[in-house]
Amino acid sequence: MPEKCNIPAEEREALFDLFPDCTSPEEDEELRQVFTQYLFYHRLDRKRRAYLCTACRDLWIDRADQYGHNDAYYCPRCLQRVTLKAVGRMGQGMTNVGYSSLFEAHNVVFFRRAEDGGLLVSGGKAEVIYRPGSTDGVGWPGAWDELDGLVWPVLELDFSERRRYYMAPSRLASWKRSYGYYNRGIFGFDYRQSDWDNVGSAGEPNPADGGRMSPQPDGGLYYVFGWPELERSALRYSAVEQAFDIEHLSLYRGVVSYLARYSRRPQVEMLTKLGHHDVIDCMLHDDLLGGVVNWRAKTPHGFFKLSKPDYKGWASQGGSLDVLRKWAQYDGKLSLAQFAGACAKIGNADAGQVLTIGERYGVRIGKLTSYLDGYVSAHTWLDYVSMAERVGQDLAQTDVLMPKDLQRRHDRLAEQIEYMENMENLKKYRRRLKALRTKYEMETAGYLIRVPTLAAEIRTEGNALKHCVGGYADRHMSGETTILFLRSSEQPDEPLCTIEMRSDGVTIRQIHGYRNDYGLESPMILYKMFLDIWLPWLAAGSRRDKQGRPILPKTDDTAITQAPQKEAV
Repeated sequence: MPEKCNIPAEEREALFDLFPDCTSPEEDEELRQVFTQYLFYHRLDRKRRAYLCTACRDLWIDRADQYGHNDAYYCPRCLQRVTLKAVGRMGQGMTNVGYSSLFEAHNVVFFRRAEDGGLLVSGGKAEVIYRPGSTDGVGWPGAWDELDGLVWPVLELDFSERRRYYMAPSRLASWKRSYGYYNRGIFGFDYRQSDWDNVGSAGEPNPADGGRMSPQPDGGLYYVFGWPELERSALRYSAVEQAFDIEHLSLYRGVVSYLARYSRRPQVEMLTKLGHHDVIDCMLHDDLLGGVVNWRAKTPHGFFKLSKPDYKGWASQGGSLDVLRKWAQYDGKLSLAQFAGACAKIGNADAGQVLTIGERYGVRIGKLTSYLDGYVSAHTWLDYVSMAERVGQDLAQTDVLMPKDLQRRHDRLAEQIEYMENMENLKKYRRRLKALRTKYEMETAGYLIRVPTLAAEIRTEGNALKHCVGGYADRHMSGETTILFLRSSEQPDEPLCTIEMRSDGVTIRQIHGYRNDYGLESPMILYKMFLDIWLPWLAAGSRRDKQGRPILPKTDDTAITQAPQKEAV
């Protein structure tokens, strides 16, 4: 939730009056820089053009060159990057819009220092509209008679203010201005603005409401102006420059929320300077970590509800908030520092379960983490232990709890449980398995396709890759759908990517890797070389030679390394 405001209503009117009613000429000049700069020109004759630059606002006549309408260019007067525009080719668009092709809008925020040291924050949408105008004889360098009468696009800059915030240490107030419409008959609608209203909380400015009719410019991000004013205000110690990479004319999200949090919660500065960026991220996404932290504390260890030794040990291990949350749920004997060290080897997601099981069977934590660190998958081991407990194996024996051949033992247990649960369905699937292998399995271009032999394999695949294929296991075994494993030839037993086929049996319904490829390139692109060989082969009927190897068109870049098919287990 956004930060709650705490300034009484009777004080807000005086604070509201501190805000200026419009932007200053200096702010307008700075604001112009975020918009696209143009070099307009009129063709005077075959060899000459009249130019007008929006960056330096200079007007001159020069020879024509090979560059023309919409080309990127550098103004020869101010050397700024501009876009060439032939005025005669733009058109005017609708009368009330001017040159509609040049319309541009951005979300912006202004910082201003109040006389009492507080920070005045104004957020809204800035727009530029170019309308037909003239430069006849008014202060334009080189505006001689030959240029009189030429029509030029003249910039109009408008800032529609939507949010205001007053911020000072332990003090926060917020106002919102809404815009409505009134019907102007058959000619359309005009804006009607309401009065400013007090708001009970302060978050991101959101200067445009968005939606299909009025989408957010720049995806909701905003430009910030007035950083020097922030440095002169009472919020100058906020450490915002460490939380965000402050650059000239950069787009931001979260800056206003950060300062609003800091105005009420001075611990924000401490957290930023100590490098607790995951806490800051949660805070900016309206998660105040209730129950995990103490916002009234004035020391780092007190803030995280830890003793000094626990905090120092945890911070030395990276200070992961995820680890802290897992430790809060863990009821074992390890200190937070020991737990964090184990997480670094095992992985945060499974550490609590792994350590609890180790303590249950009397295994030293160092021995257990060494076994799991880089040797076997913690997901696979946890699955194995769960199955072993289910069938009554003696996990107090070290070689049973931590077998050297974990994958083989895991698969054997999975098969045993599968058999116990549904022997009849397993028999039916085994009869179908050979046909699936003949149709789908192939190895080429460094990758291979495997058909799962058991439902447990599909569930393990889902656990390892953190996606939902485990829920498809029963449907695959019954023949309602077909699940396949895409693996690397070098590591055929390591989950890499999972495929579900359509009902036609030859086209892919979905293909996903770890966490459904979140933040990564699509598997259809990553494994394109393999898929471009496998899918056409599949569509052509999965032809094989007498040794069971796929028959593929011979090309220079296709190397078939398919091994002879093995019999179903």
